[in-house]
Amino acid sequence: MPFEVAQYRWRYHWLRKKSVTPTGPFYINIEPTSYCNIRCRLCSYNYTRKPGYMSLELYEKIIDEAARLNIHEVAHFLAGEPLLHPELPYMIEYATVSGMESRLHTNALLLTEEKSRQLLNSGLAFLGVSFDGEDAETYNMMRKGSDFDEVVENVRTFLRLKAERGKMLPHVTLKVVKKEVLDDEGEAGAAGNGDNGNSHIGNNLYISEEFRRLFAGLPADMIKVIHPHTWRGEVRHEVPQVTTGNYYYPCMVLWGTLSIGWDGHVVGCAADLNGHDILGDLNHESIMDVWNGDRLMYYRDMHRAGRFQELDLCRECNFVWHGKNPHVAFLMSKALPRQVKSTGKAVLAGTRWVGKDARTRSYT
Repeated sequence: MPFEVAQYRWRYHWLRKKSVTPTGPFYINIEPTSYCNIRCRLCSYNYTRKPGYMSLELYEKIIDEAARLNIHEVAHFLAGEPLLHPELPYMIEYATVSGMESRLHTNALLLTEEKSRQLLNSGLAFLGVSFDGEDAETYNMMRKGSDFDEVVENVRTFLRLKAERGKMLPHVTLKVVKKEVLDDEGEAGAAGNGDNGNSHIGNNLYISEEFRRLFAGLPADMIKVIHPHTWRGEVRHEVPQVTTGNYYYPCMVLWGTLSIGWDGHVVGCAADLNGHDILGDLNHESIMDVWNGDRLMYYRDMHRAGRFQELDLCRECNFVWHGKNPHVAFLMSKALPRQVKSTGKAVLAGTRWVGKDARTRSYT
């Protein structure tokens, strides 16, 4: 399904606020594994949800159904580090040749040169790398078990290989996580992303020139600041709750996204890393069974009635607050996931094994 059609289908159903939607989500999060190789101070995941690796049989079942539903994209990430899954390149390729945009979010500590080549061969459309700090001292303190210099070099190698191949894809975004800074009027502001790296208003956050220079001359498509999430209030000691606006409106995630754990359990949302609320089980149910199931319909009804604070999953999340009228912002905004044209079937189907036979080939 074309990006514009899929995106406006999502917007249409969110604006109507019906309990049941006749179409599936705009995109899905799939967790290849819930194991992680580092410990981040700004992450709420505590392993109370049993860890493991998604089987290829379950992954293919989910992707096959998602393709039939014209789901636009699949993001390979939830609580764990996806690069730990040995079959990740195959998984990304399987989603790509099924007609969906394949995305990956990683801490990049395991992004070796060999793994970079595999990912560049897989049809990956988007790569996101998160940094909790712009220098080694800050980063290494925030991400225990990782190493700033090693991660920077891994990303530089990936970008160099991308440039050598003359590839436009994957679109690469480097995200620097910084805590909120209030302006002179006591309001939190968005980080600037001007060409000079210093575009900001008041005391808002921006990307330092030193960090930008680390990737100068390499095809990183975007470097931006993102504010840390409270993860449903679970990391309040690290991230003070900040109201992001005065307009309340039902959470658009409930009409656009489904988050699937490694074992097929659908968690409440992408912020529910520990699986406090399980909406369904895709081992035994279909995506649409869960999508229009009693649990999700209840959440939509409660949000539509403005009663989100009665929900354990949602009461301490600030995602329902907006700085401007959300009707206008959502209709006019270009801040939704930007269009990244997938390499898709036309490129891969003629040169790659598709389906189960692909498991036997080497990713080189």
